[in-house]
Amino acid sequence: WPRAYGQCPRHRVERRRTGNSCRVISLRLGERELIIRGGAGVSYPHYEREEEIKRLVLWRNLTIPVEVIITTYHEVKEIVRQISQLEAEKQARAEAVALIKAGLSPQAKILGEEVKRLPQGRVDLVQVKVTLEVLENIAEPRRYEPEAPNGKGD
Repeated sequence: WPRAYGQCPRHRVERRRTGNSCRVISLRLGERELIIRGGAGVSYPHYEREEEIKRLVLWRNLTIPVEVIITTYHEVKEIVRQISQLEAEKQARAEAVALIKAGLSPQAKILGEEVKRLPQGRVDLVQVKVTLEVLENIAEPRRYEPEAPNGKGD
């Protein structure tokens, strides 16, 4: 009868790109980095960063420690979405079941499930306790080693 707890907030923050972006191109020479194009700062309050590194083409055995780094900053807008009580319970249950299954053997069979919603003072959080009825072989094979006799005569 393994059990686990799961929780899920009643709101979710989604990040969506707005379409605005800025690009910074810099040149890395060994340990130094020089900005060639674009500013050093980003004016967006929320953004996603993508970085592309291009190395100069090597010729024979000559290695040149020079890289061109193209960094693109995409502006994102954070949208807070409320989720229903039922959906939050489903996600909390799935989290708890995943925790239990991680500790079970692959041959284990789940026979039953009990989900209990836990009361708490917070309205924006759903917590559940999941107990699974599991049929699992918990025997461990061991090598038989006879005990040495305690009597005298050795």
